[in-house]
Amino acid sequence: MKTTELDSSTIDTSISDFPSKPWKCFSLSKLQKGSKDLTWNEARNLIPREGGVYAFSFPCEKLKEEKYSITLDGPLKSKIKFEFSIDDLPPIHDDHFILYVGKTTNLFKRLQLHLRDTKTTTQVLHGMKKIFNEKFDAVKEMLLSSGKFYYFSLDGEENCANRDLIELGLCVKYRSPINIKSER
Repeated sequence: MKTTELDSSTIDTSISDFPSKPWKCFSLSKLQKGSKDLTWNEARNLIPREGGVYAFSFPCEKLKEEKYSITLDGPLKSKIKFEFSIDDLPPIHDDHFILYVGKTTNLFKRLQLHLRDTKTTTQVLHGMKKIFNEKFDAVKEMLLSSGKFYYFSLDGEENCANRDLIELGLCVKYRSPINIKSER
């Protein structure tokens, strides 16, 4: 059995220094090359196939309504309306806000899965559908034209606890709306 230990320095600095080093940023517009099919060549060369933490950002200027809401699945099949405004979401340095934060054992594969139309792997796009009240293809286009993918490599089973705490820390710091869930 492998052991995971907390690395307080890595956890603290990766949260406090986000989105600067050691974080890397990939503009999602680089995946579009004039057709509906995505071109993965540049991403394939930049985004590692190893574990890490990642975040999707989106321009603050795209949130033009006073309030937005997401319907959460609550206990006993109840529905809970979660409301927020752009003022609730701390911007990062380039006037983007954090939509979603995640962790994975393969950053490149996870990015690919987020951009497919499946129910279980596309939290970002399904969350955007709820926020913007748009269809899947429309929010995918919005994300690809204006969104960014930040990532921090932290590979290995020995780092699973560190990845988890970094994800939680960024969710708290940036109040990423698509990460909000109700207990069941």
